[in-house]
Amino acid sequence: MQRTLVERFDRRATLVTGGAGFGKSTALVTAIDENRLRPLGTDLWMACEHRDADPDFFRAGLAIALGADDPIHDDGLIEAATELIGGAAPKRICLVLDDVHLLSAASAALVDRLIEELPRNASVVLAGRSLPELRLARLELIGQAARIVEDDLAFTPDEVREILGADGAATARPTVVAAGWPALVELSRRGGATGFVNEEVLDLLAPAELAALETMVALDGVDAAVLDAVGVDVSTSAVDDLPLVQRRDGRWVPHDLWRDLLDVDDSRRTQLHEAAIEHLLGRGDPEWALELSWRIRQTPAGDVLGERALRDVLIDDDVAQPGDLHRWTHVAPPVDHRRPATLLLDGLRRRLDSPGSDDCVHRLQLAADASAEAGDPELEITALSALVYSFHVRRDVEGLLTSIGRLGELSGDGHTRAKPFPVLGEALLATSLGNSLDVMAATDVLLGAELSDEMMAVVWWLRAHAQINLGIDAVEAASRCRELGVGLPGLAAVDAGARFRAGRFDDLLAEPAVMLESERDRFLSANWRCVALSVAGDLDGAKQALSVVLSAAEDDGQWQTVGSLAIPRAIVAVADGSFDTAESLMREMVDHTPTDGPRRFYYLTAIMLVYGLLPEMRAWYDEFEQSDEFGPLFARDLTLARAFVALDENGEVDHLADVALPERAGELLAALDLPRCAMLLAGATAAGRDVIGLVSQLVALLGERPRLALRRLADGSTPTRTELTPAVVTGARSLLATIPVPPTDTVNIQLLGTTQLIRGHTVVADADWRRERVRTLLAYLVTHTGTTRDAVTTALWPDADATAGRRNLRTTLNMLHSVLEPDRLGGDAPFFVRSNGQGLELVANGHLTVDVHDFERHLDEAIAAEEGGTPSRSIEPYSQAVTRYRGDLLPDGY
Repeated sequence: MQRTLVERFDRRATLVTGGAGFGKSTALVTAIDENRLRPLGTDLWMACEHRDADPDFFRAGLAIALGADDPIHDDGLIEAATELIGGAAPKRICLVLDDVHLLSAASAALVDRLIEELPRNASVVLAGRSLPELRLARLELIGQAARIVEDDLAFTPDEVREILGADGAATARPTVVAAGWPALVELSRRGGATGFVNEEVLDLLAPAELAALETMVALDGVDAAVLDAVGVDVSTSAVDDLPLVQRRDGRWVPHDLWRDLLDVDDSRRTQLHEAAIEHLLGRGDPEWALELSWRIRQTPAGDVLGERALRDVLIDDDVAQPGDLHRWTHVAPPVDHRRPATLLLDGLRRRLDSPGSDDCVHRLQLAADASAEAGDPELEITALSALVYSFHVRRDVEGLLTSIGRLGELSGDGHTRAKPFPVLGEALLATSLGNSLDVMAATDVLLGAELSDEMMAVVWWLRAHAQINLGIDAVEAASRCRELGVGLPGLAAVDAGARFRAGRFDDLLAEPAVMLESERDRFLSANWRCVALSVAGDLDGAKQALSVVLSAAEDDGQWQTVGSLAIPRAIVAVADGSFDTAESLMREMVDHTPTDGPRRFYYLTAIMLVYGLLPEMRAWYDEFEQSDEFGPLFARDLTLARAFVALDENGEVDHLADVALPERAGELLAALDLPRCAMLLAGATAAGRDVIGLVSQLVALLGERPRLALRRLADGSTPTRTELTPAVVTGARSLLATIPVPPTDTVNIQLLGTTQLIRGHTVVADADWRRERVRTLLAYLVTHTGTTRDAVTTALWPDADATAGRRNLRTTLNMLHSVLEPDRLGGDAPFFVRSNGQGLELVANGHLTVDVHDFERHLDEAIAAEEGGTPSRSIEPYSQAVTRYRGDLLPDGY
């Protein structure tokens, strides 16, 4: 806020609006005081009074504020102001007018002229509970007007706690604290908050404004049309000016404080709800109407209106979200076959947890039949579309065809919402049969059609699922599905699956799939998370996710569930070194899951598991590799699986010299888990491959885990099915030397005043540190970011030839490494001083601090405070900078 105010000299108008007690005047006084510490111009202050509604009185006050010797009571004020302010140029002048809500339209017209005609070195700040009518559109369009509103003036929760203290914050009324209304926060300690609101706000409102506020409280928000429908005649500008009322998505929403302070009797509340619901249903806003109807559901009118609203909501183009379905089901009346909308709501809620269950299908079929009996084809279409999805989930081809057939009949009768379903049915049927190429063809057609968000999300979901099954990057399709925000179970999980298959582990680990409030979505999303965490080396996290998978699993007799349980359990077992258990789980899956149709999905998404653990399945992969449905991601995984198996079972490394390795480390993890990635990369290193870039990516992605995986290989402690070959051990040791290890102690370098090195809490006095060239090298690296070996050699040993200079640098650099990291293990890469080809860099991070850097950081903070309009806040960082400055930089003159 102060940063906005300090820029008042650079723009024509700054506008501050907020209710009584929001600290507008305090903010202006603070800005003026700060300007005195670091002057950017001159402020001229005028606090408006009730008498300033008289233009003549206002004109006289302005003349005095502008520095005129005598009051000016006629139209000569503008000319005089121009001369007074223009004569001060190039000094900038800001006219600050407080309490401008007291001005009349005639007085405001004078402000308009001032803003328009004052010289270019002038600007204006206007503050008030509301603003008069001013012509500011052009200034706002060109960035010459800025606004500070109530949200900017209110205290944040942290500021409230700081002001009240822990005890005060605990005893203050929660709504007062949450509002952050400065005056109320202060008065809440004295018990006078309610009186202040009554005297300074409510008593000053016009009857229509108070009625608007009470209506907002009763309905939890209104818009202009709703206010008109319930009989409240008030202007938009008057509602905008009410304190602690915000516009959100076209509605005025009151702060909770008003619900705490205003009371609307039950009879009036019911009348307002009924009138608002009728209006909302009439204008086609059923979801808002439904929310209101639940609050009066105990009344006869509320019951009828609620069923109408629920019906309209359910046939709306956009499906209700899971949270809505759960909430509505909780407050809806008991399921009644005479109420098809309530019956359908019950089926949709059951679909969230178990869309393929007999109970869910039964409820949805009852809803479709009841809708047909009631002569409501639109609601029947909605019920049938939900049935189609459930039949697809359970792979019930007969049920799918029956529902699609009925939708076709409705389409033939002219109901346009049913028309896309025959093509969608083709896509769903092809998915159920495992014909992914046919799914792609059908979705090509559907993506060009006009569809609701729900249907379009299903289309993108089907397309992403087909692309995953074809071994094609499905991230774009899955993202399009996710962006639609439709709450169907399984849609979020396909996004996780697409990112996993494409090797987007940076996104996958940072943004896990958002699980819906349903058991099925918990099961599917946790399934992918378990696999992702396991291959990333987070065994504890994978086991936690696996516990969710097991607790949320549906009927484990279904072949889909068998595969969906076997893969995460087996991959966790492999990560835990339990290869026999993993093999047993994979054999169990093979026994229950043939490799034809949609079932082959499980074999293609778990190539490493099946190919590595079940040798008899390798011929199937060799054969299917020739299929049109064997895409590039499957080819990548199979190539890496073959390479690893040859390394693991035969100890071969020579073949790794020519194996196609992916460019991104995430793609390695999509094919192999972290221990096997480390083993493959170690073998490739032994075969002469440069894989340091991939190792660096793994470290950047997973932190310490890749180094620990290589360390276990190097010392032979990695669980493997066969004995590690010496070449892999040697390769692992070689790669370890490229990964810096964070030290146990922090290091502080001091170059201001006496040169000093502090490791942990101890001043270093090692023999190597006492060598002048070691201290000189460190000082050079601090003061020359991103230097080169040649530059360092030339600076430190200008008279040495190239060979001697390189030898001197190598020796001195080793001494510096030992000084900075005395506990570094042999073979580990240095952490603080990094080499990259010819480059040489000191890495200052959380483990290393430099007083020079701290000094400059505090200076930057102080300068930012000054430039941000609060020079008083620069005092502390300036003081910190002074503390850091113990003397000249490098006084020994290295």
